[in-house]
Amino acid sequence: MRFTINTNRFLKAINLVNRSISTTTPLPSLAGILLKVEPNSLSLTASDFNISIRTVITADEVNIEEEGTVNINARYLHDIIQSLNGTTTTVTLIDGTLLEITSDQSVFKINGMPAADYPNISFDCSGKPFNLKTKIVEEIISSVAFACSTDETRPALTGVNLKAEGRELDCVGTDSRRLSLKKLELDEEENFNIVVPVKYLTKIKDSIADQDECEVKIDNQRITFSFANTVISARLIEDSFPSITHLFPNTFKQQAKLNSRELVSAITRSSIMKYEGKDTIKMSFKDNKLELTAISQEVGTSYDVLTPISYEGSDLVIGCSGKHLSDAVRVMGNKETLLYFNGEAHPIIIKNPEDDSLIQLISPTRVYF
Repeated sequence: MRFTINTNRFLKAINLVNRSISTTTPLPSLAGILLKVEPNSLSLTASDFNISIRTVITADEVNIEEEGTVNINARYLHDIIQSLNGTTTTVTLIDGTLLEITSDQSVFKINGMPAADYPNISFDCSGKPFNLKTKIVEEIISSVAFACSTDETRPALTGVNLKAEGRELDCVGTDSRRLSLKKLELDEEENFNIVVPVKYLTKIKDSIADQDECEVKIDNQRITFSFANTVISARLIEDSFPSITHLFPNTFKQQAKLNSRELVSAITRSSIMKYEGKDTIKMSFKDNKLELTAISQEVGTSYDVLTPISYEGSDLVIGCSGKHLSDAVRVMGNKETLLYFNGEAHPIIIKNPEDDSLIQLISPTRVYF
């Protein structure tokens, strides 16, 4: 095996496939990148079995002198190529699995692993292909991913539920204490209901950032994204995602419109005081004022007063997580925020008065102060 390639182009390909390599890989061979040189292309493949990436560099970008295949430790390969000063790099498989990397005056020799030991990674997906704009994946991550759980005992909640009916795509993330729902529009009519691990969606978003759109396929086990001679395959979560249709009422008893920056600032101050180790804040709406209170038995109390832009309904006292509320307001990204209530025992609904495509929900917390 022998080829010469632009150093930056090679590094870019290595960085791309590296996103699928786990630091706790179950097989030593999966700590590496499989380099395969064919007559007209160089391919790089990496995987942790749950997410796999393969990218192909065609003959117009690489000078191929000899075919071959080898598995090289991803970290060492990345660090070596990143350190090189030469514009081009030549890679030669000398003997068995010994790889020589030369660039300018630098020469490295690195022991690889037999390509035969690398598992057979399938990128096949039986689903019907459709095109998806990259900005949709970006919106899913920015609007929904933060609300997903990190508790692996409930696998479905560690992913984003993507449900398409016609041209409407509902994207939901929840950890059972808060929920974020983003409604997006597809270019074509589709019909699917899947749960994608949020950690893989984040890697996919980073990988397709330079693209305007990509081709997507979905079947019962995986979702694939194809673009620019690259394929990313991610395993889906098999557990059913809980239904959320009953969580959003049509009517409310109280409604408040607040300045977003003032609200987040007040929550940040209140959350300095933690009640029994939790960042619980108490919101009291009375006489067209919002009082925010937090108590720490060890430290003391925090008290803030805001004047809502508007308030409708009866007086209300309700508790919630300060972090959950400030996260929801920040994600809205608007100068004003709408809060909807149905008393102290029901979830708080958060909306953007200028954009009804994003809805947030926060469970209330009992307060005893």
